[in-house]
Amino acid sequence: MSNNQTAAKGFWVPSRSDEVHVQPGDQLDVVREYPDGWILILNGAAKGFAPKVVIEGVSVGQGRPKPRHESLYTKDLISIDPLSPGKEGAPSDSDALKGRIKAKIKSLLGVAEARAQTPSNCGSLKIMVAGDAGIGKTSLIHAFTLSDAFVQHGPITSLDNTMSVSPKISELKASTIPPSQLRFGEDPNNITFVDTPGLGSFMDAMMVIKPVVEYVEAQFRPTNTLFSPHIPTQKLVNLLKSGTGSHSHVDVCIYCILHRLKPVDLEYMRLLSGNVTVIPVIIKADTMSAQEVFELKRVVIENIAKANIPIYGFGLGEQDLIDAARLKIAGAVPFAVCSKEREYGKCLDETELLKRGLFSNNVWDIRTLTAERFSAWRLRQ
Repeated sequence: MSNNQTAAKGFWVPSRSDEVHVQPGDQLDVVREYPDGWILILNGAAKGFAPKVVIEGVSVGQGRPKPRHESLYTKDLISIDPLSPGKEGAPSDSDALKGRIKAKIKSLLGVAEARAQTPSNCGSLKIMVAGDAGIGKTSLIHAFTLSDAFVQHGPITSLDNTMSVSPKISELKASTIPPSQLRFGEDPNNITFVDTPGLGSFMDAMMVIKPVVEYVEAQFRPTNTLFSPHIPTQKLVNLLKSGTGSHSHVDVCIYCILHRLKPVDLEYMRLLSGNVTVIPVIIKADTMSAQEVFELKRVVIENIAKANIPIYGFGLGEQDLIDAARLKIAGAVPFAVCSKEREYGKCLDETELLKRGLFSNNVWDIRTLTAERFSAWRLRQ
């Protein structure tokens, strides 16, 4: 089959290892089109799948393409002829570095997929969303619960005992478990979202930060009373990293950053990071150009590294994350998260990668980190 070359008109950020990153202007060789809205392409030295909207342009209201039907695709990907080396001569140092980082992201995604859970059996997770006021934290929670992975969710409930003044910390219970898969007596609400007040809610940011940090630590105390002080650390970690919902620890804090990183953001993430896994995201990325998003990614990671704040990079280290931002490689933390009302494909959007990481690909790793943080906290008491 002869390939049809065309210029990409939209963005695509891979959320699976057999997909290809695409951005506007890329010259794509379209190998095959599928009836469900996906295409098999060659993008330079990369081969894999992308939605057809990246070459067609985007109409207002067009949403994410339907999931691919695996049996239709695998044989086609395997059957593609080896790619030609492209330009003659050795690649530049920049090209070589870009290729290495892209290959590492693809490899990490493949390893994560091999260990992945489905959302219906991802187990219990508690996910906190923090950041400034009025930037879309609550909307991000609702965007999660309205996705296909969730079968039901309740209202956001204020926790009156967490703060002396309003607004207060709130929780929303949700489920990724279909009723037919529930065990007898099992709580269907395996996912808890924690909505926190924004930093701008009070003149003094510590009026928000201190209660939120205390809330995270308070989740450790009931668990601490259940175990002997003499239990070996590794045995304790192994018991707690299961997905049975045997504790109420906060597993992840999604820290939202809008347009710029402020010193108070760094202090907030630093104080949280001792007891919870922090994942920074760039919220409302559709209000920025791709150039602005990548520049903000670089600034965020460089400043986090200088402040020695541990974050979760989904397998990538600090320098890899900095290089990915500098070389404009999508698929690395801090993820770009777009508004629900965006025109699909018109902005750099890594929301799906964040969802798959939390509820499928990296859930076991995240839960292990939570157990290790509890164990470290326990030793400090």
